[in-house]
Amino acid sequence: MEDIHRVQLFVEPWNAGSWRAAEACGYDREGLLRGWELVGDQYKDMYVYSRVKAI
Repeated sequence: MEDIHRVQLFVEPWNAGSWRAAEACGYDREGLLRGWELVGDQYKDMYVYSRVKAI
């Protein structure tokens, strides 16, 4: 686990429970990725969150 310095999460913007949980766990929202992931037959926006290990 020492080799891992960054963890990313991708959360749908409508999923407030998930992005609130990510923020409560110390993840930082880095931005909104437009049309990031294909879900069914549509590309969906996703928030990207990260947590970076302090060096």
